[in-house]
Amino acid sequence: MATSKITHIICYDDHRNYTESIRKRFSDNTRYLVTSFHNKDQFIGHCEELANINLCVVAIIGFTESVEKIDMLNEFIGRVKETLPGRGIILLVQPINLQKIKGALNQKVDALIPINNNMVLRIHNVVKRFISEFNIIIFKQRRNRAFIAVALFIGLMLAAFLFFFFRYPMYF
Repeated sequence: MATSKITHIICYDDHRNYTESIRKRFSDNTRYLVTSFHNKDQFIGHCEELANINLCVVAIIGFTESVEKIDMLNEFIGRVKETLPGRGIILLVQPINLQKIKGALNQKVDALIPINNNMVLRIHNVVKRFISEFNIIIFKQRRNRAFIAVALFIGLMLAAFLFFFFRYPMYF
């Protein structure tokens, strides 16, 4: 189960507000792949392509609509969570509507960031946190596999020792 070192950042930016700022911040093509979509169906389709691959994927959703359309946002986040379980979801909202959306949001998102001058820096910090969590999960899996291999080796050696101890007691 080989993993890629590239972090996929998928942006849903219906009004083309923040994607270029994120592309500039994550400009290293060897570490990040920033993809933006302006259509929900294309966004979900791309998420489905990445769902079965063991990658660090971060979905950034920009919500610039009014608070009355929160049901639509809850449904969209639910679809993204179904498609990309266990991956990071960042929601960008207008600073005026931050508290209203925070109270009305039914789906759990990993980060709720207001759209302002510090937005790109906050996104960068959250993405770095997701990468760290992803790497910790990978290292835990590797550690568990190594522990199982060592335990099997010790068990095999113990079984061989007991076999030879009872089969050839004169050598002990």
